[in-house]
This record gives sequence, structure tokens and C-alpha cells, in this order.
Amino acid sequence: MKIFIYFFLVILSVTDITANAGDSLYQADFVVSADGSGNFKTLSEAIVAVPDFCDRETVVFLEEGIYQEKVNIPSSKKNLRIIGRPGGQTVITWHDSARLPGKTGVRIGTPGTATIINAADSFVAENITIENSSEPAVGQAVALLCMGDRQRYINCHIKGNHDTLFLYGIGNLKEDELCSRNKCYLFVNCLIEGTTDFIFGSATAYFKECTILSKKNSYITAASTCKGQQYGFIFDSCSLIAAKNVDHVFLGRPWRIHAQTVFFNCFLGTHICPEGWSDWKKAIVQSGTAFYAEYNNKGPGAGTGKRVVWSRQLTSEEIEKYKLKAVWGEE
Repeated sequence: MKIFIYFFLVILSVTDITANAGDSLYQADFVVSADGSGNFKTLSEAIVAVPDFCDRETVVFLEEGIYQEKVNIPSSKKNLRIIGRPGGQTVITWHDSARLPGKTGVRIGTPGTATIINAADSFVAENITIENSSEPAVGQAVALLCMGDRQRYINCHIKGNHDTLFLYGIGNLKEDELCSRNKCYLFVNCLIEGTTDFIFGSATAYFKECTILSKKNSYITAASTCKGQQYGFIFDSCSLIAAKNVDHVFLGRPWRIHAQTVFFNCFLGTHICPEGWSDWKKAIVQSGTAFYAEYNNKGPGAGTGKRVVWSRQLTSEEIEKYKLKAVWGEE
């Protein structure tokens, strides 16, 4: 069944279905609705129906609802766009954590906890909440695991606690193993929340006008950027905020020795500690290979006078290479 996705407010508005879509109209190939009014009741069922290795885009529309399921999007499902209703509550949620035993009795580990495991290239998600609902005390519990290349998330809410967003890319290589280019992800106008290391991994990821919510005194990022990789994590014009009573949060700490993270044109709340960054393991910082930098940030947490000596403040010329067009290739 094919339908056109329309929304009637006062008049027909095509642009309500997606951010930055101009006047385009998406034709839904499949509709998912928990009440049975669509093609499928679960997103997992719709993913199975999506053609493999399709050269044209396949569009799946999710009606409002809470979908309690663990979703695996394999690499064969390239050129897939999943759209929720703008302003609605389209939630995909599950509750696995790293200490739980798998089918063989062995703990599932951090990657296995993800509510959505996404290995598809050229993927787009819009207007969707992706949640790992595990309690904070259980440890690592991923909401979204990104493994494909050039995935975009627009107007999404990525919600969890410890290790919310795993930007896996090609994974962690050996410390001396070169990688000229990792996989790349783009997040636009998203809300990402968590407690410890809740944005982490080896991939290149660009966050444009996102809100980053810290729910605990801990660390926002834990990059494991590969050796030779041009970019790690870049936060452009984002707003860093905190839950009540959270007042000492680090921008990041290096998971691996070549970690890269840059914040520029961002608002940093009072919860960002004066040092800015944590060394995690002193040997990593002493090696001189980690790169942590800022430019033109604002807000009470943006003061640079007490930043750790191994972090950098970039110049107006240096920041040009970290802008969206330079990293992603298009705006």
C-alpha cells in the first residue's frame, strides 16, 4: 500500500512532515501504526519488508505511539527514511543493559544493549524518539548504535543514561592502525540526553543546533577517534543544559589516544566545570595525540581561563575546517 503523507492544520502543509524539506512531498511506501490501521504494527516488521540494496529511497511513516521493540536495521536496507509525525509522540523504546545475559548465557555487552542497531548507509530519521529505558544504576545501556555511513537524524530525541548514543562507525581499531576516513553521522535539531559518556565512539559525528542534556555530574563525550582520522565529534551551535542539581560536568574525556572533540558557537550552562575536559588516563593526555578544542562558545560555562592546559582555543581561520560543509560535504 502506498499513501501520500499529508497533514491538515488550517491548510494543507507538506513541510510539516520533515525539517528542511522545502516543498517536497514524501510518498510513504509503508505505514506503521500500533493500532493496526497501517501496513504493520511494529517498525521491525516494516524493516523486513523494505527492499534490500534499493537505489531509490524507501519511506516508512510511523504513526504516533509507543513502540516497545528492539529494532535491527541491517546494511542491506540502504536509502531508508523513517518519519514520525511532527510534534507528536513517536517513541521506540527498549530496556537492555550490558550485564544482561544473552541467549548463550554470556553478557550481551554494550553494543548488544542498543534499542536501535542501525547498519544502513544513506539513512534518515525524522521526528522520532529513540529510548533505552533502563535505570541509571544498571550501567551501559545504549539507545542508538550507528554503524552505517552517512546517516542523518533530524528533530529526534535520543534518550538514555549511561552510553546513550554509540557512534560506532568502523569500531575501535588498534591504537597504531591508520584510518583515513571513518563513517559519518549528522544530527540536526536533536535532543540527546544521558549521564556518563553518553555520546561516544570512533566515528565522525556532526551535531548542528542540538540540545545536549546532562542528567548527572559526569562526562558528555568519550571519543575513540582512530589514528589518521580527520574528524571526531563536532558540536556546532548546540545548547548544553543540565537537570536539576547537576553542576559539575566535563565536555569530554578521551576513550582512546587519538580522541577528537570540538565545541564551537555553543551555549555552555553553569554545569560545565571550569577545567572543561578530563584526562581519564594521564598517559593519553601526555602522549599529545588527543585533540580537544573550543571556539566562540557562550554562557556561564564557556570561560576559558581555567581550562586544562592541553586543550585548545581555535582561531577564526582554524574553525573553518570544522564547519558543516567542510565535514559533511553539503549543507
